[in-house]
Amino acid sequence: MNELRRAIDEKRTLVMPNAWDCRSAAVLVAHGFQAIGTSSAGVNATLGYRDHEDGDYRFVQQLNANIVRKAKRVNASVAVNVDFESGYGLDASDVSIAIGAIGGDGFNIEDSDHANGSLRSPGAHAEYIRDVSRGIQMASLDRVICARVDSLLPLITRGEFGDSDDADAGVSDAITRSQQYLEAGADLVFPIGLHTERQFGMYLSQIDPRKVNILVPYDNALGKLGLEAGVARISMGGTLSEGVLEHLKEICGSIESMYGEA
Repeated sequence: MNELRRAIDEKRTLVMPNAWDCRSAAVLVAHGFQAIGTSSAGVNATLGYRDHEDGDYRFVQQLNANIVRKAKRVNASVAVNVDFESGYGLDASDVSIAIGAIGGDGFNIEDSDHANGSLRSPGAHAEYIRDVSRGIQMASLDRVICARVDSLLPLITRGEFGDSDDADAGVSDAITRSQQYLEAGADLVFPIGLHTERQFGMYLSQIDPRKVNILVPYDNALGKLGLEAGVARISMGGTLSEGVLEHLKEICGSIESMYGEA
C-alpha cells in the first residue's frame, strides 16, 4: 500500500522533510525518513525561478520526477509527496496525466490563483479537487491528494506571523475552505501560515488532526504541538533549502577568512 495512505489509515504522524534536488532527496532518504516531499520554493530556486509557478512547467516537473526516482533508488519503500503548486493552469483531467508521469505517492495542490495574485473561491477550488480526484481514480493511480489552504498567505507575505484579528479571520477562512476540500475528495488539508499555539488550537479544534498536514520550519518547536495533536504529517517546506544556503554563507565566510581577497 502507498505509505502516505498507510500512515493515515494507521493514524501515524509522518515527519516529512522537503527536498529540492536529487542530492538532498538522497540524503534525507538515507537518513531514514519514511516519507519526503518536494518543495516548490526549493525546486524553483534550483532551476533559477521564483516560486509560485514562475518557471517553465516542463523543467519544474522533470526535476520533481527526477527527485522521485532518486529517492526510490535509495529506498524503494520511501514515500514521496510532490508539490504541484496550483496545477500550472492544467485542466483537472490533465492533472492525473502529469501526476502519473512524475510518479510518487501523493501531491499537494493549492488554492492560490498565482496568475491573478488571489485565492480561488472555495467553491471553485473544491470543484477542481473533485474533478482531479475523479481523474486520479479513473487513471487507476493511488495518490494521496493534499489540498493546500492559503488563507494566511497574505499575512505571511507581509511578514505578519503573530496573533491578530486578521490572523483569526484567516484561520476561520482556512477552516471553512478545509471542510469543503475534504468533502470534495481531498485526503488531507494543508493550512500554511499557522504560526502560534492559538492559531494551531483554533484550526485543530475544528478540523480532524488526522486529516491535516502542517508546515513548520525545521528548527521550530511548534512541530511538537502537531505531534502531540496527532496530525497526519509535518512538513518543512523551503526552510531546509534555506537553512543549507545559510550554512553555505558561513562556509563562504570561512573561505574569505582563510584567503582574504586573493
